[in-house]
Amino acid sequence: MGYRKKRLALLVIVALAVIGMIGAYLFVTNRQQASLLHKGPSIGVVRMDEVIRLNPSYEEYQKAQRELEALQAQYQGEQASLNAKVMMREEALKSLSLDQGLTDSYNTELKAKLKAREDQMNADLDRKRHELMAKYAAEQKVSPRDTDLAIVNLQLALMTYDRPLPYDPDQRQAFLSKKADLQAQLQELLAKRKPNISGNIADIRARVEAELKPIMEEGQKDLDAYAQSVHKDLSAKRDSDLQAKAKGIMNESNLPNAAQWNQTWQERLDDKQAQVDAIYQSMEEDVRMRVAIIAESQHLDLVLALDRDEANVSGLDITDAIVTSYGVE
Repeated sequence: MGYRKKRLALLVIVALAVIGMIGAYLFVTNRQQASLLHKGPSIGVVRMDEVIRLNPSYEEYQKAQRELEALQAQYQGEQASLNAKVMMREEALKSLSLDQGLTDSYNTELKAKLKAREDQMNADLDRKRHELMAKYAAEQKVSPRDTDLAIVNLQLALMTYDRPLPYDPDQRQAFLSKKADLQAQLQELLAKRKPNISGNIADIRARVEAELKPIMEEGQKDLDAYAQSVHKDLSAKRDSDLQAKAKGIMNESNLPNAAQWNQTWQERLDDKQAQVDAIYQSMEEDVRMRVAIIAESQHLDLVLALDRDEANVSGLDITDAIVTSYGVE
């Protein structure tokens, strides 16, 4: 607050008994006689910055004022520190949201599980295919040639690849590469064999294919359901991990509740400001009493309190008389 720029308009309407301070009255008597010669209200002035510091409570006021300024500086410092922590926390959370680490780990695990399930399904189909071919070949009256059996086996193996492509791009490429390799082997064998496969071999292929088809369809359904289940579980796991990391960042920042923090500080500042104001008002009231006595004795209608930069206001200056009333020469 300092020396607050406040004007004291003191209209003296109560007759006060003049006791003591005779010396102060005599000090302004001669100057007041000259002012009475002019027409209009009689005006006095007092330089507030000079008299307020003479009050016995002035040191207490300065101490309270310094404490208020220290509190304000502490508040601003803590506020700046908290703002910096908030910014760091927000940056950490932003980095977490952009971090591909957890997502990449999730995708790697998803890919590995789907490939393992798919490989198992293909291995089961291969075993079943060889089992069925051996079964139906043994039932034939004339044993098929090895080349014919190899051709049928490749044709049936290619059935495995007549299904949707794998989910993962790398596995999809391996899928297409393996299919192309089997097709190339088949074409090579077809070029070496006689023009037609015997009826017995065609029958074996048809019977094996008929039994494998529902198994493959059921396996594809199982693989699709497994993929969805794994995707759901891993997504939940990733989200849980992200939430745990975010919670850790929030806990590490150790930030107070903003509303409560501000309320607590505002109460501290308001209490100290109220103390400063109360002391200053008490000093002002003391000055008013002294001004009232001197103004009454000098027949002043109005006394204005001036700050240092208000020297142009005309009127009888009673500052020295107020100073003398404090026992200061």
